[in-house]
This record gives sequence, C-alpha cells and structure tokens, in this order.
Amino acid sequence: MARVDGLTDVMLVLRYVFGFSGESLIDGVVGDNATRTSAAEIEAHLESLMPTF
Repeated sequence: MARVDGLTDVMLVLRYVFGFSGESLIDGVVGDNATRTSAAEIEAHLESLMPTF
C-alpha cells in the first residue's frame, strides 16, 4: 500500500504551481519509496490532477 506524505505532496504541488519543473521540482522532496520518482512522471501526474476550465 502506498503511503501518502502530506508535506512531500504539498511541496511538490506548490513547486509545480509556482512554475518549477525538471530537477528543481523534485530536488530534495521525493522519498525513497515514492511511486513516481522522476520529474517527468511527477509532472505528468500533477498535470492530470489540474482542473480544466
């Protein structure tokens, strides 16, 4: 079962919303047991969560 870490998730979302991408998005935030570990995977997942207007 995947474990959610709110602090990590919030840091990733905030960085993403403020325009961080690539290594600057994930640097020092992604845990050892993360399901998504690359910037590309995380960016794609965050994009899928964003609402469309």
